[in-house]
Amino acid sequence: MSIKTIIGLLVVTTVLSACHFMAQYKYHIGKEMSFKNKKDYLSYIEKKRIISAQHILYLDSSSLEDFYSDKIKNDNSLVYQGSYLNDSICIKKSFSLEENKSCSGRMVHEIKENLLKQQYPDSVLCQTKKLSSYKLYYLHNNQSFVIEHNNKKLKVFLLYSYRLGSYYNRFYKQMLQLQTLNSSLIDIYLICIDRIPNI
Repeated sequence: MSIKTIIGLLVVTTVLSACHFMAQYKYHIGKEMSFKNKKDYLSYIEKKRIISAQHILYLDSSSLEDFYSDKIKNDNSLVYQGSYLNDSICIKKSFSLEENKSCSGRMVHEIKENLLKQQYPDSVLCQTKKLSSYKLYYLHNNQSFVIEHNNKKLKVFLLYSYRLGSYYNRFYKQMLQLQTLNSSLIDIYLICIDRIPNI
Protein backbone atom coordinates (compact mmCIF):
# COMPACT_ATOMS: atom_id res chain seq x y z
CA MET A 1 0.00 0.00 0.00
CA SER A 2 1.46 3.35 -1.01
CA ILE A 3 1.97 6.30 1.35
CA LYS A 4 -0.57 8.27 -0.67
CA THR A 5 -3.21 5.56 -0.12
CA ILE A 6 -2.45 5.36 3.61
CA ILE A 7 -2.73 9.15 3.97
CA GLY A 8 -5.99 9.10 2.01
CA LEU A 9 -7.41 6.43 4.32
CA LEU A 10 -6.31 8.41 7.40
CA VAL A 11 -8.00 11.55 6.06
CA VAL A 12 -11.24 9.66 5.36
CA THR A 13 -11.15 8.03 8.82
CA THR A 14 -10.51 11.40 10.49
CA VAL A 15 -13.36 13.09 8.60
CA LEU A 16 -15.78 10.27 9.42
CA SER A 17 -14.75 10.35 13.09
CA ALA A 18 -15.19 14.12 13.19
CA CYS A 19 -18.64 13.84 11.56
CA HIS A 20 -19.64 11.17 14.07
CA PHE A 21 -18.44 13.33 16.97
CA MET A 22 -20.24 16.42 15.60
CA ALA A 23 -23.48 14.45 15.16
CA GLN A 24 -23.21 13.19 18.75
CA TYR A 25 -22.58 16.73 19.98
CA LYS A 26 -25.22 18.47 17.85
CA TYR A 27 -28.02 15.93 18.29
CA HIS A 28 -27.06 14.52 21.74
CA ILE A 29 -26.89 11.00 20.31
CA GLY A 30 -26.02 8.27 22.81
CA LYS A 31 -26.87 10.33 25.88
CA GLU A 32 -27.88 8.26 28.91
CA MET A 33 -31.35 8.68 30.46
CA SER A 34 -31.66 10.09 33.96
CA PHE A 35 -35.45 10.07 34.45
CA LYS A 36 -36.65 8.90 37.84
CA ASN A 37 -40.13 7.88 36.71
CA LYS A 38 -42.56 7.56 33.77
CA LYS A 39 -44.08 10.96 34.48
CA ASP A 40 -40.72 12.73 33.96
CA TYR A 41 -40.07 10.70 30.81
CA LEU A 42 -43.51 11.57 29.39
CA SER A 43 -43.07 15.23 30.32
CA TYR A 44 -39.76 15.28 28.43
CA ILE A 45 -41.34 13.86 25.26
CA GLU A 46 -44.38 16.17 25.51
CA LYS A 47 -42.09 19.23 25.69
CA LYS A 48 -40.50 18.16 22.41
CA ARG A 49 -43.96 18.43 20.76
CA ILE A 50 -43.25 15.51 18.46
CA ILE A 51 -46.53 13.63 18.94
CA SER A 52 -49.74 13.78 20.96
CA ALA A 53 -49.41 12.31 24.48
CA GLN A 54 -52.43 10.09 23.76
CA HIS A 55 -50.42 8.32 21.05
CA ILE A 56 -47.28 7.54 23.04
CA LEU A 57 -46.86 3.88 23.97
CA TYR A 58 -44.33 1.90 25.93
CA LEU A 59 -43.50 -1.77 26.25
CA ASP A 60 -43.75 -3.78 29.41
CA SER A 61 -40.27 -4.87 30.48
CA SER A 62 -41.24 -8.52 29.84
CA SER A 63 -41.99 -7.70 26.17
CA LEU A 64 -39.08 -5.37 25.48
CA GLU A 65 -36.49 -8.03 24.60
CA ASP A 66 -38.91 -9.91 22.30
CA PHE A 67 -39.87 -6.68 20.57
CA TYR A 68 -36.19 -5.79 20.04
CA SER A 69 -35.51 -9.19 18.59
CA ASP A 70 -38.66 -9.51 16.44
CA LYS A 71 -39.36 -5.99 15.28
CA ILE A 72 -36.10 -4.05 15.46
CA LYS A 73 -33.12 -6.38 15.11
CA ASN A 74 -34.66 -8.60 12.41
CA ASP A 75 -36.01 -5.61 10.48
CA ASN A 76 -33.15 -3.15 11.09
CA SER A 77 -35.74 -0.48 11.87
CA LEU A 78 -34.52 2.48 13.86
CA VAL A 79 -37.50 4.79 13.77
CA TYR A 80 -40.24 3.56 11.40
CA GLN A 81 -41.60 0.19 12.54
CA GLY A 82 -44.35 -0.08 9.96
CA SER A 83 -47.79 0.75 8.57
CA TYR A 84 -50.44 -1.70 9.72
CA LEU A 85 -53.98 -2.45 8.53
CA ASN A 86 -54.71 -4.47 11.67
CA ASP A 87 -52.94 -6.28 14.48
CA SER A 88 -50.80 -8.50 12.23
CA ILE A 89 -51.08 -7.31 8.61
CA CYS A 90 -48.67 -4.61 7.55
CA ILE A 91 -47.66 -2.98 4.30
CA LYS A 92 -44.33 -4.17 2.92
CA LYS A 93 -41.59 -1.59 2.91
CA SER A 94 -40.55 -0.40 -0.55
CA PHE A 95 -37.21 -1.27 -2.11
CA SER A 96 -36.18 2.38 -1.77
CA LEU A 97 -36.78 2.34 1.99
CA GLU A 98 -35.21 -1.11 2.40
CA GLU A 99 -32.01 0.35 0.92
CA ASN A 100 -31.81 3.00 3.65
CA LYS A 101 -34.19 2.55 6.59
CA SER A 102 -32.68 5.42 8.55
CA CYS A 103 -33.43 8.11 5.91
CA SER A 104 -36.23 10.31 7.24
CA GLY A 105 -37.08 11.62 3.75
CA ARG A 106 -37.68 8.08 2.50
CA MET A 107 -39.76 7.25 5.57
CA VAL A 108 -41.98 10.32 5.11
CA HIS A 109 -42.44 9.53 1.40
CA GLU A 110 -43.29 5.89 2.16
CA ILE A 111 -45.88 6.73 4.83
CA LYS A 112 -47.53 9.36 2.62
CA GLU A 113 -47.66 6.87 -0.28
CA ASN A 114 -49.26 4.26 1.97
CA LEU A 115 -51.82 6.82 3.11
CA LEU A 116 -52.77 7.72 -0.47
CA LYS A 117 -53.52 4.14 -1.50
CA GLN A 118 -57.23 3.37 -1.76
CA GLN A 119 -56.70 -0.38 -1.67
CA TYR A 120 -53.87 -2.68 -0.68
CA PRO A 121 -53.43 -5.72 -2.93
CA ASP A 122 -52.04 -8.87 -1.32
CA SER A 123 -48.74 -8.32 -3.14
CA VAL A 124 -47.93 -5.29 -0.94
CA LEU A 125 -49.03 -6.87 2.34
CA CYS A 126 -47.26 -9.18 4.74
CA GLN A 127 -48.23 -11.03 7.89
CA THR A 128 -46.15 -10.29 10.98
CA LYS A 129 -46.18 -11.31 14.60
CA LYS A 130 -49.24 -9.73 16.21
CA LEU A 131 -48.61 -6.44 17.96
CA SER A 132 -51.03 -7.62 20.64
CA SER A 133 -48.53 -10.37 21.55
CA TYR A 134 -46.39 -7.62 23.11
CA LYS A 135 -47.57 -5.84 26.22
CA LEU A 136 -48.03 -2.27 25.00
CA TYR A 137 -49.38 0.48 27.24
CA TYR A 138 -50.27 4.14 26.88
CA LEU A 139 -47.57 6.13 28.64
CA HIS A 140 -49.94 8.85 29.91
CA ASN A 141 -52.29 6.53 31.82
CA ASN A 142 -50.74 2.99 31.83
CA GLN A 143 -53.83 1.53 30.11
CA SER A 144 -53.32 -1.43 27.77
CA PHE A 145 -53.09 -0.59 24.09
CA VAL A 146 -55.33 -2.62 21.78
CA ILE A 147 -55.82 -2.20 18.04
CA GLU A 148 -59.54 -1.93 17.38
CA HIS A 149 -60.54 -4.43 14.70
CA ASN A 150 -63.30 -2.22 13.28
CA ASN A 151 -60.94 0.76 12.96
CA LYS A 152 -60.23 1.13 9.23
CA LYS A 153 -57.56 3.80 9.62
CA LEU A 154 -53.98 3.14 8.59
CA LYS A 155 -51.99 2.56 11.79
CA VAL A 156 -48.38 3.76 11.67
CA PHE A 157 -45.95 2.77 14.41
CA LEU A 158 -42.81 4.81 14.97
CA LEU A 159 -40.06 3.99 17.44
CA TYR A 160 -38.48 6.39 19.92
CA SER A 161 -35.37 6.13 22.04
CA TYR A 162 -33.87 8.85 24.20
CA ARG A 163 -30.43 7.71 23.01
CA LEU A 164 -31.25 8.88 19.47
CA GLY A 165 -31.20 12.43 20.79
CA SER A 166 -32.90 15.07 18.68
CA TYR A 167 -31.74 13.66 15.32
CA TYR A 168 -35.25 12.57 14.22
CA ASN A 169 -37.26 15.38 15.85
CA ARG A 170 -38.06 16.97 12.49
CA PHE A 171 -39.31 13.62 11.16
CA TYR A 172 -41.55 13.11 14.22
CA LYS A 173 -42.98 16.62 13.81
CA GLN A 174 -43.73 15.90 10.14
CA MET A 175 -45.59 12.79 11.28
CA LEU A 176 -47.56 14.82 13.84
CA GLN A 177 -48.56 17.24 11.08
CA LEU A 178 -49.56 14.33 8.82
CA GLN A 179 -51.70 12.91 11.65
CA THR A 180 -53.35 16.31 12.24
CA LEU A 181 -54.16 16.86 8.55
CA ASN A 182 -55.44 13.29 8.01
CA SER A 183 -56.91 12.32 11.38
CA SER A 184 -59.85 10.51 9.76
CA LEU A 185 -57.48 8.27 7.74
CA ILE A 186 -54.45 7.60 9.90
CA ASP A 187 -53.38 6.98 13.50
CA ILE A 188 -49.71 7.45 14.25
CA TYR A 189 -48.25 5.94 17.43
CA LEU A 190 -44.86 6.38 19.03
CA ILE A 191 -43.50 3.26 20.76
CA CYS A 192 -40.85 4.11 23.34
CA ILE A 193 -38.18 1.44 23.34
CA ASP A 194 -36.24 2.77 26.32
CA ARG A 195 -36.24 0.97 29.65
CA ILE A 196 -38.56 3.36 31.46
CA PRO A 197 -38.48 3.45 35.27
CA ASN A 198 -41.48 1.46 36.48
CA ILE A 199 -42.72 4.12 38.91
